[in-house]
Amino acid sequence: MVDQATPTAPDLRTTAFPPEFTAGARNAVTTCLRIQPSEKVTLITDERCLTIAASLVAELERIGCTWSAFVLEALAPRPLPTSPPQSSKIWSPRRSASSRSRSSPTSSTAVCR
Repeated sequence: MVDQATPTAPDLRTTAFPPEFTAGARNAVTTCLRIQPSEKVTLITDERCLTIAASLVAELERIGCTWSAFVLEALAPRPLPTSPPQSSKIWSPRRSASSRSRSSPTSSTAVCR
């Protein structure tokens, strides 16, 4: 489940993406990063890459891990010379429906650039 970092951040679960992104997102999540259902994932994206991030979110939801997503422009204006000051205060992970019964998760971070 998504952690809505700010009220203006788009919900990546409902952001449309081209179907051809699915195979690449599945490869990134399951093969390259080997994310497990028991892990916590932080996905950081920008507005330009929302469709890529949405495809990754679909895969995170499919495997059932806990994840949180942030859209940089929703946190601070670009360019960002440093990490936004509020970024350390907004991590509050949510679990996808299928991961709620699992034990303590480990952490992974996927940055969509």
